[in-house]
Amino acid sequence: MIATDEKGLFDLNGKRLSDIVFSTRFGISLVRKRSEFKENVWGGFADFVKDLGPMGVADTTVPLNEESLEFSAHGTVIARFIPPAEILGPENWVNWGYPPPKRPATADLAVRMQIGEGTFTYYAFDLTTLANKQLNWPRSHISAVLGQLLEDPAIIFQTSTPDIVGYTAFKTSAGSILVHIVSHLPERNNGDAPPILPGNLMVPKKSEEIQAKLIHPNSQKLSVKEDSTYWVISLPLLEIHQIVEISEVRT
Repeated sequence: MIATDEKGLFDLNGKRLSDIVFSTRFGISLVRKRSEFKENVWGGFADFVKDLGPMGVADTTVPLNEESLEFSAHGTVIARFIPPAEILGPENWVNWGYPPPKRPATADLAVRMQIGEGTFTYYAFDLTTLANKQLNWPRSHISAVLGQLLEDPAIIFQTSTPDIVGYTAFKTSAGSILVHIVSHLPERNNGDAPPILPGNLMVPKKSEEIQAKLIHPNSQKLSVKEDSTYWVISLPLLEIHQIVEISEVRT
């Protein structure tokens, strides 16, 4: 499980809780929202621990959102918070891009703990919002962390436009895999969704020979090729969204 920022701080009706729902089970308690740097371009910087395996982050500090959270927890610290050198405001400003990091690190920023046979990782900032700000490091970091924690994926979505095309996959009770591919172009183009080639779906060849078909917005058999490692499914033009079903070839 991976949680970020204020996830788990509200109930089903949107009412704010006194503490994060993970506090009892995982021993994480929120202390306060760190808002004093919200007028800065970057509200702080993350310094990732380098000896815990690949983190997908260059050997430097990386920028954070305007606000982050202070918390207490027991676990393995994977990143620490470094504040900006200055707190900006109406009467305090700098004539360069943004105040640089002010070392040393002052607090934990992300922590990982082993829970039974699983792993829980908490980030005290909004990692997904940072990814949407076109920064490179959040996506590469997430990929690196998932590569550490998860077994080889059952399916890989290969695309040259990860900021435009997204997908989710679901394994049915019958054993087939449904993949929903969606274009985010309408969000950026006032509802217009010009067709684009989304990319390929790749299934490790440890599975049996597979077949694939488009089941929405129309029915169409899809081409499946193979290389030394994967079955490769070429996806057709995508407008708004499409659903693909992948199954083993039964003889």
